[in-house]
Amino acid sequence: MTETNRPQDSPPSPDDPSPEAVGLSEVTGTLSYGVFLCIVGALAIFFAKDFRAVGLSQSDPGPRAIPVACGIIMIVGGLWQVAAAWIKRRQSQPDLKQLPASSIDESKQHRRGNLRALVTLGLLIGYVVLLPIFGFAVSTVVFGILVLKNFGSPWSEAFIATASISAVVYVLFVNLFQVMLPQAIQQFQFF
Repeated sequence: MTETNRPQDSPPSPDDPSPEAVGLSEVTGTLSYGVFLCIVGALAIFFAKDFRAVGLSQSDPGPRAIPVACGIIMIVGGLWQVAAAWIKRRQSQPDLKQLPASSIDESKQHRRGNLRALVTLGLLIGYVVLLPIFGFAVSTVVFGILVLKNFGSPWSEAFIATASISAVVYVLFVNLFQVMLPQAIQQFQFF
């Protein structure tokens, strides 16, 4: 039976979710992303308070400026996403009893997406905590690989992408900008 000959009372196919189901999942995703941005922004601002300026004049903004600015931008963006989710939810209040079975599958996908966001947040917190212990190189490569694996990349691609980006950042900051990146404590120095 083709799509055009389908009886009116049969449920839609799983490949053709209803607009209500898509709207509900979109609201959940937008809200989760907004909350995630707010948390990451707040963490950036919180940890930036410990940065100390060494050898800077009074006119220099200091090492806190970029993390605090990025944290503020993330919080504003996160609040924007939360507001957008709230507006979308108010505009389309679907009756959950009338949602087709495809929305249940989509609900499972969004729970997985929320779990991925929580795992990423945990990895970020672990990265910040372990950065002073293992230094920039090791912490960044491990963090990058685990985040990319969390989002479904193969091990080889995750390693190549993370190692390449870490090497470029290291060369730019250490050689070009003359900025010291966090070094591992003596017991964990590998290089």
